[in-house]
Amino acid sequence: MVISRVLDFLSTWETPILSITELQDSNEQTAAALKTAERRLFDLALLIKHTATYKELKPLYSEYKKSRDKEKYLRGREREIILFEASARALKAAGVGDKLPDLAKLREEYSRLSEEKDRLYAEYGSPKKTCAGIGCRQAEHRQHPIPQSWAGTGQSLVAFLTFAHYFQII
Repeated sequence: MVISRVLDFLSTWETPILSITELQDSNEQTAAALKTAERRLFDLALLIKHTATYKELKPLYSEYKKSRDKEKYLRGREREIILFEASARALKAAGVGDKLPDLAKLREEYSRLSEEKDRLYAEYGSPKKTCAGIGCRQAEHRQHPIPQSWAGTGQSLVAFLTFAHYFQII
């Protein structure tokens, strides 16, 4: 009777039962993809900032270079000139050549990556929710040893924990 109840329960389970290692592997892969996306978003944000600053202040810097009295011009616009030079150095360090990247494309890529990051965050939390929903907390692993009759049969630990969790609630 107990086995039939377990089989009924497992057959009505909406999500596939995964082993803990499969959940951990999936979570680790998602975490790695999330870190990569966040790193690229950070790099893109800096590239967008420096490109916009460079484009905005380029005419002013050209005037500074053409001026006869550079010291006087520098005193009046020192902040902007320093910002331009810092942006130029940052773009050069980023490997941007003579042609500046298109800001619209950069912003589009940033938007796309931001959406991807949001999706990955949702995916990153889902194994934890799945695990919590089926009761595969570590405390339960210690509380409920696998029955000897299951040893070597290839039964998933999660299936057993689900079984144990199910019958504790009833």
